[in-house]
Amino acid sequence: MAKPIPESTLEDLGYFPKGTPVTSDPIINGIPFRTTFWPVPEGVTVKGRILFVHGLAEHALVYTEPMDFFSQSGYECFFYDQRGAGLTAKYYKNIGVTNSTYVFDDLEAIIELNLKEAEQYHHKLFLIGHSMGGAIVSNYAIIGKHRDEISGIVACAPLIETHPKTSPNIILEYLVRGLVYVIPNHKFNSKLNIDFITSDKGYTEFLLQDRLSDPIGSLILFRDAFYRGRRLLTPEFYTKFKKDLPYLVIHGAKDYCCSGDSAKKFVDLINKNEPTAQQTITLYEEGKHSLLLEKEELRYKVYNDLLKFLDDQA
Repeated sequence: MAKPIPESTLEDLGYFPKGTPVTSDPIINGIPFRTTFWPVPEGVTVKGRILFVHGLAEHALVYTEPMDFFSQSGYECFFYDQRGAGLTAKYYKNIGVTNSTYVFDDLEAIIELNLKEAEQYHHKLFLIGHSMGGAIVSNYAIIGKHRDEISGIVACAPLIETHPKTSPNIILEYLVRGLVYVIPNHKFNSKLNIDFITSDKGYTEFLLQDRLSDPIGSLILFRDAFYRGRRLLTPEFYTKFKKDLPYLVIHGAKDYCCSGDSAKKFVDLINKNEPTAQQTITLYEEGKHSLLLEKEELRYKVYNDLLKFLDDQA
């Protein structure tokens, strides 16, 4: 019998939202996806909708606080646990089992669902992605089928390249590249240093005890994630970025998981031949990897900065 992963609760998280999210498990591309929808409270004008694309070993409960903030501020929020993660995976056997084909096929289906729902109310749709999710939404601005219908994209600490303190050595990387053809779904714990994630004690303690947050992935998941990020720095990709699409990168200066230099390089490459204020990067000097989960003063500064970006487009 498949072994389910223990679920954490709001009590474990230590944050109790003002809003009430609605969860559902629609069948998308053949499997049930756990989705969490945060409506805008009654009496608040709906300004748009956010579709959030999470990173490695993340899930909806982790982002309760920022989703609550944005929904209370007038933006519906739609969060989906990706294939191989969270309560879409549900069982240990499914954790980390995905690849780039699934990632983008699933994202297209989720975007189509959200565009259809948001269109009924004349809402704008925004993408926000963190880490691996940040690279995914950045790629979407280049290859996405519905990129012309997206009103703005935010990439939080996108995994374009790993930081030198986290990068695997070249021997290990080539070993993974070879083994992926033999045992693509072999899984291992990447053992990310928790001190690199956030300086907030409460979120650190939660991530340490939350089994759905264990940084486990398959060989093909990691190989595809590294390739997906690095290709953004190639002319074949960055020259095709949708120039009129508002795009904001946010990054912590103390992020030792994903390279801030590579993120800046990507933004610079987009703007190299056609400078525009539409694609920008903001650096937070005290920020670590997960800016949306940082210590309270910093994370609410980030929330409000993102809210301004959204409001400027909405």
